[in-house]
Amino acid sequence: MKILVADCSHWIGFHITNALLENDYQVDGVRGENKNEHLEMFFARNSNFTFTETNTKTKYDAAVIAGRDRVPEEVEAERIFVINGSREKGSRVIPVYIPYLFGEWIPMQEEGFYQGEEFISFASQEFREGAVDIKDAAKGLLQLLKAKKLPEEIILDPSRKGEKLENLLFLRNNRPIERSLKTLQSHYQQYKGLY
Repeated sequence: MKILVADCSHWIGFHITNALLENDYQVDGVRGENKNEHLEMFFARNSNFTFTETNTKTKYDAAVIAGRDRVPEEVEAERIFVINGSREKGSRVIPVYIPYLFGEWIPMQEEGFYQGEEFISFASQEFREGAVDIKDAAKGLLQLLKAKKLPEEIILDPSRKGEKLENLLFLRNNRPIERSLKTLQSHYQQYKGLY
């Protein structure tokens, strides 16, 4: 399977690219406006990875758009997953909304991070109940890539337990959020200058 990741240098795109490469997908990556060379060096030497532009005529099995508000018009893919960006829907565009996505390399401070204009504290109840580690989200996305039929919109929100919605996918936390958060904060302390 050949996958396009548009903004592979965004912290979300970085994790998605890594997950795809670890599972032997062929990945073409498009750099974002704010390219993070320190993230790119993690996957740029992988023989299954190639940097590309969106204006190529390559046809992809799927595309994942991270860190962008809109799907580039030139992208040709059977399915286009847009992570926390535009909520536009189309025949091939599937918005994936994850309320509190977090993980290594997220632009953050020790106490939390900004999502848009709102500061999300790691200690807040909303974060504790609705947060999804990017590594878990990437695993879920790998499963979605293999699915034959998908809903128009996907919401990965662990705080909405018990609701029966056709477009709701539930990611069960097999490990406490505190463990993922502790790993993130340790990583942040070690590489603070690169965040």
